[in-house]
Amino acid sequence: MAVSTLPRSARRRAPRVLVAVLALSAIVPAAGVSAGENDDRLEQRQRRTKVEIGDVEQRLVELRETIAAEQRASTTLQVQIAEAARALGEAQSAFDETQQQLMSLRSELVVIEAEHAEIQTRLADRALVAVELAEGPAALEFVLESQSLTEAGDRLEFLNQMQVADDALADEAAVAAEMLDRKRRLEQAELARQVELVEVLDTEEERLAAALVDQQWRLDAIADAKQEAQRLLSQLSAHAEELAEREFSVPAGGGATFGTWAKSFLQYIDAPTCSDNVVIMVTWQVAEFTEARWNPLATTLDMPNATVFNSHGVRNYVSLEQGLEATHQTLLRGAETYGYGAVLQGLKRCADRMVTANAIRASSWCAGCASGAYVTGLVPIVERYWERYANESAWD
Repeated sequence: MAVSTLPRSARRRAPRVLVAVLALSAIVPAAGVSAGENDDRLEQRQRRTKVEIGDVEQRLVELRETIAAEQRASTTLQVQIAEAARALGEAQSAFDETQQQLMSLRSELVVIEAEHAEIQTRLADRALVAVELAEGPAALEFVLESQSLTEAGDRLEFLNQMQVADDALADEAAVAAEMLDRKRRLEQAELARQVELVEVLDTEEERLAAALVDQQWRLDAIADAKQEAQRLLSQLSAHAEELAEREFSVPAGGGATFGTWAKSFLQYIDAPTCSDNVVIMVTWQVAEFTEARWNPLATTLDMPNATVFNSHGVRNYVSLEQGLEATHQTLLRGAETYGYGAVLQGLKRCADRMVTANAIRASSWCAGCASGAYVTGLVPIVERYWERYANESAWD
């Protein structure tokens, strides 16, 4: 994953050129004004111009440092957002698991409670029979009514078997009661775990929200700094404006949003611009968050007249078309060796966004980034703040 950095500052030639032009203009005296007065006025004008240029230069240096610092902080926040999103996803999965466990336990409890109630009813019924037959005169009369010793023995055995059956039923009731108690304890444990997970979910949501707010503030600060830089530079000559092009790496035709570039790339590779594809391409750009010109996915493939953006070899491309081609060629060339083929296939068939996201994560594009949640961890964040990210531009 390429880290967003500003290019090295170009030498400030414009102010020296401007001063030189002003110095040459001092040779020609103004009509109707003495040479001495003209020299004084020109000297004053040169001094004012030098002061103005110096002030602008100093402010541009400050703005450049501000932009660089905010971009570094934004990149760090991007990692924190991905980690928070991953942690939130894990907590949500664990919470969902407890929900499933509770549903399963409660279903089992309904069955066990019904069985236990049925056994208790049978025990109550058998107890009444036992009282009538197995105790006192009723039991004795039952045996004495026998017509023979054999029948008497059978009746005694019957009474004995009833007692055995009652004991077995009592044991069954005890087992059911123990099972019921164990399931209820499990239910209470799952409920307690769910309460803990709700606290974790709340904490992670707050952490994620705070990081998103912080990043929003920093992105706004970067945009404000760039606007101020452009306003200051517009006060200078065409030379100073040319200097600004180099100082702040403003590309010709820059300003394409993440959403616009996503659709352009999908059309370029003949993939459908369906919702899943657009979302995943915008999320991929958010995951990289680079300011390399016309190169929002931070590929390092060299192209004619492309320049080096950072120490990782990420390129600045000369046009949208060249950036699209470079990105496409990178994916094609690494289809087999780096696992990019699955990414292209997902885009071509408009696969579910998480299927394509997992293909990107599993590829070598940025293996292991964002604690193993590269792109995948940001999908729900981009979906939640779609307007912000789809309309974000790394080249404003």
